[in-house]
Amino acid sequence: MWFRDKREKEQQRLCNIQRDDDAVHRRIMKCMRDYKSKEETVLHLLDQYDQHMVVSACPFSMELCCIHGQSISQAMSSKKQEEEEGNARTTFENVATEIINQ
Repeated sequence: MWFRDKREKEQQRLCNIQRDDDAVHRRIMKCMRDYKSKEETVLHLLDQYDQHMVVSACPFSMELCCIHGQSISQAMSSKKQEEEEGNARTTFENVATEIINQ
């Protein structure tokens, strides 16, 4: 009788552990589903934002690319001139500033 009570208590304890484990597993799976749906929503919104930025900022970004390219080429030619003349006045930032001010 004592042995049977002990065995039943152990079975009940194991059932409780299994029930708790199942409950935790369900909560984890629910959180993962929620996270996955939120992650997909965020990725979708980021894609929309990126597409919007590409469309709306395209002329501006092209202008920046042109300015950047011009400043690099002017910096390279200025650097070459500086080496030849020994004049280290112009730097990349000065050239970029000059281009923007033009």
